Amino acid sequence: MFDLKRNICRGTVIPALLLICIAVLYPIPQYAQKSQDKDRNSLAYKETRFYLPLFSIYLPDYSYQFQESFHLMQRANAGDAYAQHELGIRYLTGEGFEKDTAKSFYWIKRAAELNLPVACYNSGIFINNSWGTKWDPFTAYEYFRRAAIYGMPDAEYVLGILYTENLVVPKNIDSANFWINKSAGKGFAPAIDALKKIPQKPASVETAAVPEPKTKGKHTKNKPAVKTVSTPQALAFDFINFNADSTTVPSDTLIFYDLVNSANSEFKQNLGFSIFDSLSAQSADSLVEKITESANSGSPEANTFLGRFYEKGIFHKKNIVKGAVYYIRAYRLESSLAGYFLTKIMAEKDFNAELQKGVAAKDPDAMFASATLNSMGYSSSITAFESINYLQMAAQKNHIPSLIELGQCYFVGRPVEKDTNKAFAFWNSAAALGSDEAVLRSVMSRLLFKKGCPESVTLEFLHSEDAKGSILAELILAYMYETGGCVPVNTQTALNLYRKAAYRGSRTAYASLKRMYDQLRPGDTRFSITDSDQ
Repeated sequence: MFDLKRNICRGTVIPALLLICIAVLYPIPQYAQKSQDKDRNSLAYKETRFYLPLFSIYLPDYSYQFQESFHLMQRANAGDAYAQHELGIRYLTGEGFEKDTAKSFYWIKRAAELNLPVACYNSGIFINNSWGTKWDPFTAYEYFRRAAIYGMPDAEYVLGILYTENLVVPKNIDSANFWINKSAGKGFAPAIDALKKIPQKPASVETAAVPEPKTKGKHTKNKPAVKTVSTPQALAFDFINFNADSTTVPSDTLIFYDLVNSANSEFKQNLGFSIFDSLSAQSADSLVEKITESANSGSPEANTFLGRFYEKGIFHKKNIVKGAVYYIRAYRLESSLAGYFLTKIMAEKDFNAELQKGVAAKDPDAMFASATLNSMGYSSSITAFESINYLQMAAQKNHIPSLIELGQCYFVGRPVEKDTNKAFAFWNSAAALGSDEAVLRSVMSRLLFKKGCPESVTLEFLHSEDAKGSILAELILAYMYETGGCVPVNTQTALNLYRKAAYRGSRTAYASLKRMYDQLRPGDTRFSITDSDQ
């Protein structure tokens, strides 16, 4: 069942939040400066996941023509676009000049103004990552488009991806296909891979004529080679898609890849896996312990994986009710897969009998599952009053999921009268029992509704939880870096965190991303996005 011999694709799996956060705290039934640095329609149902590499500065190999810094500066000031671009790169890397991102952007932008394609592309990278300039994804789009029209495959690919995100420009699969096909036709590997994962339609996109680059001096016209250089981390152009084909049944291997790719490299190492390992090679106790730790932190992927363990009887005695409990917890964390598996497990012939048997025996897992399935709209066999009563009985037995759920109910006032003091009391009780998820839900709520920094919770703790794959920690950190309430404002870090959470299936994160874009959205109709575009 578990075949993990295929390689994990290279890449990084990169959100008024005041109102949006309610979806994370209590999901609606239908949906569960310089850079410092769920539903069933999710892309998760694709057999091959779409992990894209980070995009950084493109470095053409013509620097041999400018060996002396003084000579390079002379030619740049004289209006040579190649020299201007090279000077910008040297300011970025510190080669012959003191590192200065602002000066780097200045010279690369000057080269872009002379229509040098690679400078247009790199200007887009700078602006999209706020290196030496303010973040402006719409201006970045203009530079990417110019470079794409000049025929640069990297830019063609990026432009195609932008047409899939519905953030900068309205989603347009025809345009996405057009540009990605052009890039793939020139052998650009990420574009070739992308064609396997978006619907293929014939496309016709009008392109504007562009002037030739204004340069002085003779330079090679051959395609430049790419040099490796240490630069600030670039924003990933991940394929965020909530409307993908859902006909492919997700495999257990896919669930595992979701789990591994949701956490950072350190936590992956702690899990004990290399990309060629198989589950059979792992210690069962060690594996379950580490995945349980991740689930306790609020990882939807880890909760989904544990649900599969209990549903199928892997490493644990088979218990479909307990499996449903983990699926419900993942669903509450906006899992891309949990809704599918929850529906599937409820269709099993023994599920209802086992659930009712557990409720009769006052089993906390069964009472929690019965109550939450009712509130989520999966079942109408009990009343709202009975749901709360079941949760309260389970909570009295120190059932952590029930304590967290009661906190959610009282925080949003559904189906009970709103009482934030009771909400925090329930979360504190769960936290005292060792639930990091409860700690994070309390922190998120205090940040949003009581303002100020959370007490007794450090930034180190939040980053540690994020490293374990907690989507809640990811959202909290993103909000903190966006607003600057507890840490210095870092728009790019906030964007990266929101994007990572959105890629994992969080509509809360995606809505927050779109909100940040909307704050800068120009009046140009090309950038107008309506609800019908979603």
